[in-house]
Amino acid sequence: MSKQDAKEDYGWIELAALLPSGAMVRDKFVRRDGTEDINQWKGGFGNTNIFSSIAIYAQPASGSKFIVPIFFDIDSADDLPGARQSTIVLCEMLMSRTKVTQDQLDIYFSGSKGFHVLISCETFQSFYSPHTLGLYKRMAEKAEQMGVKYVDKSVYSRRRIFRCSNSRHGRSGLFKVPLTFEELRDTGMEGILKIAEAPRSEDSFVAPRICDRAVFWYREAIEWFERNAKSFSASRINAEFKKGWRISPCVKAIQGAILPDGIRHQTYLTLARYFGYLNMHYEEILERLQEIDSRHPIWDPDSMERAADSGCRHPGFPGCDDPVLARYCQKDKCFYLGLKHSLVESSTKRTTGHKLGK
Repeated sequence: MSKQDAKEDYGWIELAALLPSGAMVRDKFVRRDGTEDINQWKGGFGNTNIFSSIAIYAQPASGSKFIVPIFFDIDSADDLPGARQSTIVLCEMLMSRTKVTQDQLDIYFSGSKGFHVLISCETFQSFYSPHTLGLYKRMAEKAEQMGVKYVDKSVYSRRRIFRCSNSRHGRSGLFKVPLTFEELRDTGMEGILKIAEAPRSEDSFVAPRICDRAVFWYREAIEWFERNAKSFSASRINAEFKKGWRISPCVKAIQGAILPDGIRHQTYLTLARYFGYLNMHYEEILERLQEIDSRHPIWDPDSMERAADSGCRHPGFPGCDDPVLARYCQKDKCFYLGLKHSLVESSTKRTTGHKLGK
């Protein structure tokens, strides 16, 4: 941990709630240990569809530095017993790899189609690193390669929210409930569903103590990742890029707009390709998309991550005829349109001159 990290007070979390209309209410920051504030937020929404950030922030703002517990999401609506078995295998792998014990694993039934597994920041003395989420995603990929099914690899972003413990799932009517490893392993799926019919005690099943071997493992893993990570996103940093210097007027208009239903998925994909065309870093693309989405949230939490990924892999400027960009066209301000006309005029003059010369 750096001296700067030692001074940081990582004590803020973001709360969110999904309304019956499908809109997401976000950006309510409270102290992580602010039980009264958290309970008040839950009560304000009937303790149904309540979420909190997976990140723990240094300041009450999503743009501040953050630390993140090790976390996994295992989902399968069609095979809950299989998801449970995969979660057992994942827990055994984590204990073997990080050397944490059973009572240092935060295990939850999500209240619907799967399980969440976390290792608290205190256990391995987490510190801020821009590579942390990349490391966790790599861990999820490795777990999948080793036979852990139904691992959701799209959850590793700084704005990810997880359902709050002991809150009700709006569709299933069940609660997200904590489980001990023994309950996960020895109680069948029917028994777990029965447990989830009511909230459990707020007393944690997890022992809040440092695991020295996990601390060593985490530091070594981050150092290795910093030396060796060569993801597509890291390779796409353009040091010459300055915010706004080549952003077209139509894209600027979209960035300040509240997007209507029906065009958001395609708009995010179009923008991501354009931002990739400008050589933006993956995280920069994602943050820009999330900023737009925050004004009228789409109930598809992974859509922006998928769009940013696609934009980095398939960059390109769709052009003035693109139906999404055409809705926000600013012809009187568009330097791209002026450039296009100049190129057409130049081409016409060359063609005419060539014919006259003949």
